[in-house]
Amino acid sequence: MHSTLFKLCTLGMTGSLYNLLQSYLSGRSQFLRLGDFRSDHLHTNCGVPQGSALSLLLFLVYVNEFGTNFKSSISLFADDATLLCPSKNPSASRTTLSNDLRQLGMWFDLWSVTFNAAKSQVLPFTNSPSLQPPLRFCNQELTETVSHAHLGLIFHQSLTWHLNISTLHHRAMLIKLTR
Repeated sequence: MHSTLFKLCTLGMTGSLYNLLQSYLSGRSQFLRLGDFRSDHLHTNCGVPQGSALSLLLFLVYVNEFGTNFKSSISLFADDATLLCPSKNPSASRTTLSNDLRQLGMWFDLWSVTFNAAKSQVLPFTNSPSLQPPLRFCNQELTETVSHAHLGLIFHQSLTWHLNISTLHHRAMLIKLTR
């Protein structure tokens, strides 16, 4: 059974709407085209098709229970997820995040979701340098950073807005110079 159909069943969907979605999701295949090269078609029984009017709704069904058992807070925006774990004890925060990342990795394995380590970072909000071991996710070490751009804002480990202000000032100056 297609993984999205399984999730729809779990949510209680039955009848003609379920049958319609079953017809839409079943028997799908995918291939890779790179220049003149084209791979063989491979059958797919998981995930959400992209590019249709149903894609967003099916994606929300697919990630519906994502992070429900986490001790840290989770924020989702489209296919981006952010874990937040406030604590005065950095070691306790790391342990909580590590456990939640382990659970998330199991969820990824169960539902055949892939992970891009290059797009993932750890940003500890603190004035103290980190002496903690690096966090790992899906057998990959996550890079620790002092700032991170997220949804148009730049977050700095000291929770100041200096980088946002200087970036906006720089962009405004570029616009002024091009006019």
